[in-house]
Amino acid sequence: MNKYNRLCMICIVQMIFTSACGYLNKSIDTRSVPITEADLGRIKGLMFNTDVLNHGSPSIGELCSDNYYFTREQWRQLNEQTGSSYLWYPISFGRWMNEYDQVSYANFALEGLARIKRNPFNATQWDETKGRAHFYRATAFFNIAQLISLPYDSITAYNDPGIPLKLTTDTSTRHNRGTVQQTYNQIISDLNSSLADLPLIPVANITPSVRAAHGMLARVFLSMRRYDPALYHADQALQMNDHLLDFSAMNPNSIWPMPDPLSNKEIAFLSYMESTGIIAPPIQSTDPALYQSYDPADLRRTMFFTIGREGEVLFRGSYAKSTTCFSGIANDELFLIRAECHARAGRTDKAMDALNTLLVKRYLKGRFKPLSAQSAEDALQQILTERRKELVHRGLRWTDLRRLNKDPQTAITLQRKIGGKIFTLPPVDDRWVFLLPLNEINVSYMQQNPRDNIYLDIEANQSL
Repeated sequence: MNKYNRLCMICIVQMIFTSACGYLNKSIDTRSVPITEADLGRIKGLMFNTDVLNHGSPSIGELCSDNYYFTREQWRQLNEQTGSSYLWYPISFGRWMNEYDQVSYANFALEGLARIKRNPFNATQWDETKGRAHFYRATAFFNIAQLISLPYDSITAYNDPGIPLKLTTDTSTRHNRGTVQQTYNQIISDLNSSLADLPLIPVANITPSVRAAHGMLARVFLSMRRYDPALYHADQALQMNDHLLDFSAMNPNSIWPMPDPLSNKEIAFLSYMESTGIIAPPIQSTDPALYQSYDPADLRRTMFFTIGREGEVLFRGSYAKSTTCFSGIANDELFLIRAECHARAGRTDKAMDALNTLLVKRYLKGRFKPLSAQSAEDALQQILTERRKELVHRGLRWTDLRRLNKDPQTAITLQRKIGGKIFTLPPVDDRWVFLLPLNEINVSYMQQNPRDNIYLDIEANQSL
């Protein structure tokens, strides 16, 4: 490793590793930011670090959602942080370092590119690297926003506190939270910028592309309940590739029945949820009502799940084909976005066409009967039901619950039962937003999210 590479790695390590002084406020030696054209290849290499950039999507939203359950005995074995999370007691999003690692890599690359002149000889490499940086930063910001900011609401977004938008390598700069509107403006701006620079066809689905950026924009706009742009970007992505896995042609008897993720044509962008060991396939106990909702001819029942030794239903259908959950963009999600957006616009026939296009690939050959709807409202309910069944353990359920709770017709109260005691999370509650890491609050004095002063001591509640 030459002197430059050593200096670059020292810089990245300084940015990444946190301490009690607060992650966002650590300083960086800006002398290590690349400044010559010869450094362009090194910046490009930084944007290919998939161990950092494609791994570690937050799992805490999945932990707090309703796709699975813990028995009393399982819950009592959890550590305090995880046990409290499961029951929605006040906790902080203490693992945002993963996402701000990705932000730091992106900022480092963008500042380096700003010092390297783009010319006809380096244009392709320069553009693709810039596009990747904008894509990864937007994705990280979006993931953080799902946890520490309120769900987007056009009426309150200009006042609701957003996330710290770290846009520079100078981490000694004090970062305020800004607003939810500013947060989503930045996410959309970064993704739109990436569209101009990313390749239409990626080297592999583990690297961003125009198709992936359109897919991510569709996800973002859906979370904002802005259905017209969500539909537009879903359609743009599907026009490039609308392949769907045919479950009837796959082997449900395999331990991991999904195809290799790198060769899975349905995947537009491959990324992985952080592995906690708690909700990693195949150890979750799936919500019985969710499992029973699959028709016997629905191959997702056998492709996604297996029965454990104690008769519990275990999820194994990760598109990651491993003990890690898939959190990327795939065409099944995009077809569901297309269907939902048509239903919300009153286009019932188009909505059901999109849904049936997906479902026919999920049933036994000759056993699927196309669904129909009596109204747009009926179509929407069917689509939301299938969305939960198709996208189980994809890191999307928490975001879906938050946005659906904005409408009384689709709002859901979550419920847990431990030791005969019932715990609930109603649609309107402070606990749909996590607390910011306390060390960051102590250093930067950023606004903390509100929370009632309640706390669960796992050791003191062994009687549950």
